Amino acid sequence: MDLNEKQLAACAGFNRGESMVIQAPGGAGKTAVIAEFGRNNPTKKIYYFAFNKEIVESAKTKMPANVKCYTIHGYAFGRKGSYYKGRLPNNYGTNYRMSNKAAAEFLGLAVSDLEGRTISASKCASLVMRGVSNFCKSSSWQISGWHIPHINGIMPEDMKIVRDTLDAAIKMAWSDIENTRGKLNFSHEHYVKLWAMDPRCSTIAADAVIIDEAQDVMACVIPVLQRRARNNKQLVIVGDEYQAINEWNGAENSMAQFPDFVKYTFDISYRFGQGIADLANGWLEAMGADMRLTGVGPDSIIGPVEFPDAILCRTNADTIKLQSMR
Repeated sequence: MDLNEKQLAACAGFNRGESMVIQAPGGAGKTAVIAEFGRNNPTKKIYYFAFNKEIVESAKTKMPANVKCYTIHGYAFGRKGSYYKGRLPNNYGTNYRMSNKAAAEFLGLAVSDLEGRTISASKCASLVMRGVSNFCKSSSWQISGWHIPHINGIMPEDMKIVRDTLDAAIKMAWSDIENTRGKLNFSHEHYVKLWAMDPRCSTIAADAVIIDEAQDVMACVIPVLQRRARNNKQLVIVGDEYQAINEWNGAENSMAQFPDFVKYTFDISYRFGQGIADLANGWLEAMGADMRLTGVGPDSIIGPVEFPDAILCRTNADTIKLQSMR
């Protein structure tokens, strides 16, 4: 595609070695621009990252040879996760999964009594492992009982008691996770966190690093990116902060973490026409966004559809309810 004025400006900035944030909605041609970055700089080693495997596989077909494409998990596995291969379930290691009851015994957990409520040892073990998961997704450097999720129906003062009581257990659990021969259940999020916390492994040896879909980056990866920025290594943050959808799963908008970077906004979409752009602009205005879209793609029609190909639902419960009505 022929690049527009704003896309060409971003390319010129990349050629100068700028670190930048690119705000790009769907269909704005960001992949074409990233490919142009590589073609304009054939001697640069450029690493492109995204969390979604399908996005990465698609990018591989469009990038020049000097742009290497990875998922964060795939790269972290190669640098750190491979040492824990034997602990991963199914394809990599054992199919054995430790039950909450066995984990409670392993961690030395007992029944926790609160006024009017008893928490079983198995439930405590589940809380500890969910706390480990929260820690892995976060940007925290030290694990503690405060990573244990809140229990519905428990007062804050009682929740503090639970977290204080389980503080030693969650630290013991993380120590086991760090051990390549540990016993507790091990998952992919564990080695990503271990990679992110190890500066020797997470220092990405590339001339430029590009993070796509940056509005939904796992929070644990942000310190890796910040460390690169502090070392004045070229970093390109690409995404659409108005389309963040994974905060519920520990993701964080990394686009807001680099206010000193040069910002480029691609506000022309080639995916849809002005009709959809106008509808989107209404929502952008309601959100207080400083961006408005122009649609130059196929003509768009806004209106009811008698036989829809897809129906969007806000929650899983809505999806099930809709299915039961059909």
